Amino acid sequence: MEQGRVDEAAEIIHAVQDLVQRRRLGPRWHAAALRGRALVALARGEWAAAVEHLEKAKAQDERAGIARNLPKIHRLLAEAYLGLEDYPAARTHARAVKRLERGGGSIETPGALRVLGRIARERGTAKRAAALLEESRSLMAPRRGSGEYARTLVELARTAAGMGRREEARRLMEESLAIYRRLEAPPLVEVTEQLAGRLNVKEEGGDGS
Repeated sequence: MEQGRVDEAAEIIHAVQDLVQRRRLGPRWHAAALRGRALVALARGEWAAAVEHLEKAKAQDERAGIARNLPKIHRLLAEAYLGLEDYPAARTHARAVKRLERGGGSIETPGALRVLGRIARERGTAKRAAALLEESRSLMAPRRGSGEYARTLVELARTAAGMGRREEARRLMEESLAIYRRLEAPPLVEVTEQLAGRLNVKEEGGDGS
């Protein structure tokens, strides 16, 4: 998300939270505002703040007796703890997503699998990482044009490059870049292109190819 859009979203969410507090609305409204603040914190890389907002949102949902938001909260907590490099906590929350969505829809499970795949790669188990990320990609097949799908492709590319599979990594990077361009997300295009350059898997015809 572009910084300007993140700042705009933050202003809107703060205004909503102020309204919720002034009108003394119920816990589910507080939880929604806190989840919004957590998303902004994640976009800014403010991992500890994201954890704080998400834990509070979880408590508010529990107070209201609402369980449907738990998979998303656990998935976002997994990403926040991954950012903090607290791998045991990230794994715990990612596994909670899988447990909560078992036998039902798999909306948040692909993101949880992506976190588990990244942890496996950081721990040096590349084959396990690739398997988890492939499962994430498979579950997201109905959302092939989404930013979340592109994120999984990027992680697959990083894993493939680390295993010496450069051509596969290049194809995955190209596919992810094509999605980000269709979504008109220049910052994500730029970051992904830079990563491709560092991995030496830039697009054919690109600079340095």
